[in-house]
Amino acid sequence: GAFVTTLGQQAVTNGVVLPAGGVSVSVASTTAKSVTSESINTNEDWYPDWSGLSGTCITNNGGSAPHYMESSDAWFEDSLKSCCKRYYEFSYSKCTKDAAEAIGYYPVFDGNRQSICVNDTNVPDHMRANPSQWVYSDVKSCCERHYSWAYNGCIVDSDSDGTITALGTNKW
Repeated sequence: GAFVTTLGQQAVTNGVVLPAGGVSVSVASTTAKSVTSESINTNEDWYPDWSGLSGTCITNNGGSAPHYMESSDAWFEDSLKSCCKRYYEFSYSKCTKDAAEAIGYYPVFDGNRQSICVNDTNVPDHMRANPSQWVYSDVKSCCERHYSWAYNGCIVDSDSDGTITALGTNKW
């Protein structure tokens, strides 16, 4: 119970390296009428931090998970990434705190800029989750798909280095 949990926390705090798979601890009562045996789990178990609302998974060091999760291994994953994939797939990069990488041009719908596609690291998670729908290898394809009514403006507005000032329509 609480003694084994505290013992496990103290071991981690003091830098004691416990063997993989944990150790078994037997504790006799002061009256020596009973002996309780419990295990300290040294494997990292990750669970969703729903009560803390952090939007990520946290480790179950020393039994920090809610009691309903502690009662079953079904809530735990063996790594941050697998926990994030299972419980926070809609915001995976936020959950894993990975430095996102640019994966192509995607449309920006922020209300301030109209008709623009960018290629940066701020790709929203819902677009990362379905890149064939949202992300393109070139700005022209992105503008054509998402801003066909304002294609030329999209191309010009999406030009981050200012080399394109206007486009012709190829119409007489």
